[in-house]
Amino acid sequence: KPAVRLATLDLRRRGRTSVVLVPETFEDGSISPCAHIRLLLPLQHASERAPIDLVLASPAEAAHYRAHVLATQRYAPADTATARALIAHARETGAALVYDVDDDLLNIPRDHADAAVLRPRAPMVRAMLGGAEAIWTSTVPLARALTGPGRAKPVVLANALDERLWQAASPAPHELGAPVRLVMMGTHTHHADMAVVLPALERLASLFGDRVGIDVIGMTG
Repeated sequence: KPAVRLATLDLRRRGRTSVVLVPETFEDGSISPCAHIRLLLPLQHASERAPIDLVLASPAEAAHYRAHVLATQRYAPADTATARALIAHARETGAALVYDVDDDLLNIPRDHADAAVLRPRAPMVRAMLGGAEAIWTSTVPLARALTGPGRAKPVVLANALDERLWQAASPAPHELGAPVRLVMMGTHTHHADMAVVLPALERLASLFGDRVGIDVIGMTG
């Protein structure tokens, strides 16, 4: 039987900005923490104050939408063919293609825990960097590393805490004496970063005792 071609849904509306977000996901389809922090939460935040219509889609689903912006990141495209398909769709529909990167994915160290899986994906990353109309990076050094001929000039959008986290009601009187909590979070590849701050955390614990609480999520294997 011939393949069935699904119709393209036009999300564009006068006076509004439509965004199709193709987030990085795990094998079970759940959205990665990076996608939440770098794209999903910021775009949801922006939509509270600006006329933005946000739709989440897989790379295959994105091909059935027309939007003002097509935003994706990191390893959301599984391979080079998928990357090229996204680029082609953005060009055909006039969407601005945004590619967000928070690591130098072109130079994964050989001793990285996931090097065998990640290093072969460099061609896909190069394709996205070459085809994107806008490149977002998390740091200035990363922007410099990803600058190259034929690519858009990277724009630095630093990681930040969402201020909505701090808009909760004032603490009840019995909570005023609670410990000051420090939270450190990262994937299991951040053991070197953990080693840098560990002496400072130990000193805080020694100085302030139970007046400070230190929570470490991930960071080491």
